[in-house]
Amino acid sequence: MVQESGVLIRLSNNWTIQWSPEDCDMIEVRLATFSDSKDIFEWRNDRHTRQMLHNSKLVKWNEHESWFEETLGNCNRCLLICVDKKDEKVGVVRFDISDNSAELSINLSPQKHGKGLAKLCLNAAIQYFKSYFPKHKKLKAEIKKINRASQKSFEGIGFEFEKEVDGVRHYTLIL
Repeated sequence: MVQESGVLIRLSNNWTIQWSPEDCDMIEVRLATFSDSKDIFEWRNDRHTRQMLHNSKLVKWNEHESWFEETLGNCNRCLLICVDKKDEKVGVVRFDISDNSAELSINLSPQKHGKGLAKLCLNAAIQYFKSYFPKHKKLKAEIKKINRASQKSFEGIGFEFEKEVDGVRHYTLIL
């Protein structure tokens, strides 16, 4: 990708992604804290959200608490909260880090679905990740075939489709 005059241009597949500096001001990211646990738990257990996850079962609060505490203490995981200009939580982006790559996932607050915020959250989170984890040059994402909205968001910021296995589409982005 090349950045020129506020427009990101994707050189392969003849895609152009519109971007302006104001977009970066719409969403900010910060590291998740214990105070975010309840929101992430509720977002994760939302009925529609669960349909899009690899593991669609309801998570119990004590299971979530254990996972969340482990996640915050895991140096191979980066959990970011996306907030809008009003300082309202929009969603969570997770990076599972290994070697020189990371697997990326996103979950928006159910109240924020359909507002075009996923790409903004992903872009802000990736910029944060690149700043704090510069040696990691490859991002991966796994998205269920039925989750067309996420596919469009990831493709819209430059992720390339690699393959599909068992109803899951695999994407990569080279930083």
